[in-house]
Amino acid sequence: MPSISKNRYAGRVMQAATLTVLMVAGHAASADAGCDDVPTLMTEAANKAQIHCALSRARASSSARAISIVETEPELDAVSFAINFEFGSAVLTPASQALLSKVAEVIAEDEALRESAFFIDGHTDAVGASQDNQVLGQERAAAAASYLLSDVDFALSLRVRSFGEDRLLDPADPNSARNRRVEITPVAVE
Repeated sequence: MPSISKNRYAGRVMQAATLTVLMVAGHAASADAGCDDVPTLMTEAANKAQIHCALSRARASSSARAISIVETEPELDAVSFAINFEFGSAVLTPASQALLSKVAEVIAEDEALRESAFFIDGHTDAVGASQDNQVLGQERAAAAASYLLSDVDFALSLRVRSFGEDRLLDPADPNSARNRRVEITPVAVE
């Protein structure tokens, strides 16, 4: 994987399918209380405790398997975030920027999450051509990864991918806004 400087790409859409960022390590605290009310789709209304619970559960499920960050289609528990963009683009909305900032804070405060690698997967609805949605999903995942990286100051390994319209969250309504999301899957690196 190529190394990419955080500051060089902060705020820009990255076209690379894979990126690794090396930064200075920090310190944090961890807590696992109150994990009963974790939504299946995280929105800007999600609090840091809910985000922490969801990411920690997903990381724990990866620890039970021998998963590699290069695995192309892992069957892992992903955390779906309602990361919204300007229509037909990869420009993050202010609410999505706030949600990604919360995610960055949660990762920063948990040593196990800081030491994880992350899949950042872009998903679209079924509006438009499938090939265009594949590209748009990649651009949106890269934009989310770029914003996430701009909020951390420690080593963070990411793999950015797109599933376009292939894995709809709401297959009964393929054009639903619920299908437009970014999934973040922490993978234990052992």
